[in-house]
Amino acid sequence: MSYHYLSYLAELGTADIHPMRHRATQALIEVLDIRAGHHVLDIGCGTGNTAILVSKLTEVEVIGIDVLPVMLSAARKRVSWAGEKERVRFLRASGNHLPFSDNSFDRIYAESVLGFQKTDIAEDMLAEIFRALKPGGLFAANDAIWMQGVSQAIVETIHDESLDDFGLSPASRQAWSLEQWLYVMQQAGFTVISAELLESAVAASAISPSRRILLRLRLGTFSAFYRSKRHWSPRLCRAKRTYDERVRKHRLDGQYIEGRIFVLQKMVTEDEGSQPQR
Repeated sequence: MSYHYLSYLAELGTADIHPMRHRATQALIEVLDIRAGHHVLDIGCGTGNTAILVSKLTEVEVIGIDVLPVMLSAARKRVSWAGEKERVRFLRASGNHLPFSDNSFDRIYAESVLGFQKTDIAEDMLAEIFRALKPGGLFAANDAIWMQGVSQAIVETIHDESLDDFGLSPASRQAWSLEQWLYVMQQAGFTVISAELLESAVAASAISPSRRILLRLRLGTFSAFYRSKRHWSPRLCRAKRTYDERVRKHRLDGQYIEGRIFVLQKMVTEDEGSQPQR
């Protein structure tokens, strides 16, 4: 995958590049149940918005990783602007080769990272996340997966055309529905706590609306400044016209896809204690 559309979005400082955008992020933060002193990892951190939100809302240290240098460049500028450099840092790494020792993190999360991976990469990523989590730790992901019953032919058509147009696909090339994803997650060693539809998780989110609005306003001004580049950069103006047309071409793809928020736990073994930790 070339990720050229993501590189374009990174140049604009775009945040919340996932289904249901900031509302899904708020729900994700809620289900992570982050406590004081937790070590937190953001896989596929993008331009850093969620890592900063987690840090500001929970006052914990967060490490964000991404494979795209342009994303990390925007993330470092965003974290400096937000005044969170003491608690948030970013590294270049991939989710299927985590540069961390075993049992390093209490919480790990990802947004629209796991769902579009090839079978072997998805399995490797889940194995790495399991390894890097502490016993009792949680992994949460909001992701797009194929709806039950979508044919492999439809999946391959959408996947391949999206790959040509955007350098990535909204979901995997394998037609895995919910049951198949849950099986792969369990095979990695996880206990599935929940796999709720994203709409339901968003509706149940209890983050204070006033606090949510204040954070959105503060962090949103950074993105607004970055987005202004597309008005004075001829290259970005051309890219915007191209991608707007391609997005319209794919406007019906969403009827085959559903958003889910997965919460997985690495259970405590008998040697480590008899009760799971939250």
